Amino acid sequence: MSIPAEEVAEVFRQAIRGEIAVKLLGDEAWNDVLCGDVEFMFGEWHITIFNDVLEFDYVDNVKAPDGRTAEYDDWFHSGAGDDPVDMLAPSELSALKDLVDALTPTPYGAQTA
Repeated sequence: MSIPAEEVAEVFRQAIRGEIAVKLLGDEAWNDVLCGDVEFMFGEWHITIFNDVLEFDYVDNVKAPDGRTAEYDDWFHSGAGDDPVDMLAPSELSALKDLVDALTPTPYGAQTA
């Protein structure tokens, strides 16, 4: 079963409200990746966001804590037509960008639950 885009958008909102922790995975900060996928843990959710010149372009893929997964194409081919990023209000998107801008990368070998 796929993950609805609105459910992922709500995970972003939980992070903005400080209800769940956010970790930047890998070796590069968000601002160091000018074009490409950037991996995060939003609480127990593994979410990969495509960074297009420091903008949240779209969610590339998601893995929920319960094992469900979704990819970018799932939202558009299903007829839903919206990426989770598109469901955020401009103020929410700005708050999310501020949140990830402040994160220090967590190298893959140093991840802890």
